[in-house]
Amino acid sequence: MELPEGARMLSDLPPMATLGEDREWSFRPTWVVAAERQGGGATLLDWTDSGLHSQSDQLAGFTFLDRAEDDSSPCVRTLAHHSRGQHSLTLEQWWLAASDRYWVLSASCATLDYHRLAEAFEAVARSFRPGSA
Repeated sequence: MELPEGARMLSDLPPMATLGEDREWSFRPTWVVAAERQGGGATLLDWTDSGLHSQSDQLAGFTFLDRAEDDSSPCVRTLAHHSRGQHSLTLEQWWLAASDRYWVLSASCATLDYHRLAEAFEAVARSFRPGSA
């Protein structure tokens, strides 16, 4: 996955990257990659729905905003909002299936910073290749 200028990896497992320094952002933008073995006959859409349902149960103030499915690739993009303490956060995710796993690339930032980061989030998602995060 290709990160924008100024971004750096924070950890390898799970793969997690951030952009800039804490003082630049009210909530530092992050990317996280998670994978889960496929099983039980669930489809990518089933797995995406299950993940969104879990988020709505576990994230304070979770509000689902948008979902887009791309016919040209096995990917679902979702956009949501939630709160974490004093922070209002936007969560953009790309859900996909590759090999024997389901993958989700999650990008988070302060909601008021999203307009500055949306293009970078999409560029990272377009460069993401499962298994090579």
